[in-house]
Amino acid sequence: DVVPGYSSRWGAFLLTSYRYRLNTWLEGKTHVDYRSERGWGIGQDFQWHDQKEERYHGDFRVYYADDQMPFEDELDKEWTSPLVDSDRYRFKLRHQHSLTEKDTLRVTSDYLSDPDVLEDFYDKEFRQSTVPENFATLTHRDDKYTAALDFNFRVNDFYSNIDRLPDASLDVPRMQLGDSKFY
Repeated sequence: DVVPGYSSRWGAFLLTSYRYRLNTWLEGKTHVDYRSERGWGIGQDFQWHDQKEERYHGDFRVYYADDQMPFEDELDKEWTSPLVDSDRYRFKLRHQHSLTEKDTLRVTSDYLSDPDVLEDFYDKEFRQSTVPENFATLTHRDDKYTAALDFNFRVNDFYSNIDRLPDASLDVPRMQLGDSKFY
């Protein structure tokens, strides 16, 4: 894939990626990008999925940019200068696994170099969520209830978070008590 273009934040840019299959369940994608105002960026993505039983799927993405313009203006530089430098990176992990028919594990994590890297290089994701979530959830679904263990944790020091290690929940849907009119 080759995407040329121009933007006021990046200048002239050329975003390239090469997709390939490593085996039946694992695919890769390598990125080499150039932005005239920002410099070079490289990345590697891996996506996996169970083709036979569809029990698991996920992806792991790494991206590094040698950013020649980490600050948009002097005010931006004064506000974020302790947190932002020219070495900008991101590690992103997503995985969902059906352990059994009733048990599911979900893991989501984003490790960022600074609080502005998503806004500067992943604008669409930044608009959906300005602060990425980091959690692991183990869920058991039964006919009469759903039980879950949630682990919510802070990975990036520059974001605030309420750590929940673990947070247990039990959800029982509305049900009739015997032959009575009570639920």
